[in-house]
Amino acid sequence: MNQLIIECRLTKPVDFKQSKAGDSYAVLSLAQSSKNKAGEWESIYVSATCFKYVAQKCEGLQKGDRVLVSGGIKMNVFQDKMGANRYSINMIAQSLLHITKTAQSGDFADSAADNLAPLNIPIYDTSSPVFTDDLPF
Repeated sequence: MNQLIIECRLTKPVDFKQSKAGDSYAVLSLAQSSKNKAGEWESIYVSATCFKYVAQKCEGLQKGDRVLVSGGIKMNVFQDKMGANRYSINMIAQSLLHITKTAQSGDFADSAADNLAPLNIPIYDTSSPVFTDDLPF
């Protein structure tokens, strides 16, 4: 099975549905944009279907929210009204992570990491010269 990991934005609100068996699921419309070599914006549109626990994580998501989604992909080919072949990328999401913008720094961070303790990074004295004469390489 092909796998896709994509960081993207929701293009419309999450569509919550219910299967015939009574299980709820969510359908996401996603877009990922980047600049090509000519400096023009290009977008890839993906439809993602989320089941069970992943669908529960979709609650509270709104249009424009950034998410990181991974799962299996399938490309569908269909014909439009004019008879031209069209393609769509669909995925079954196996994991979803909501990415939020932190108010203090303006940086994007994973919403689950907001409650983590700060890292204790040691500070080294770089003012003294480093002697490399005795290094074996």
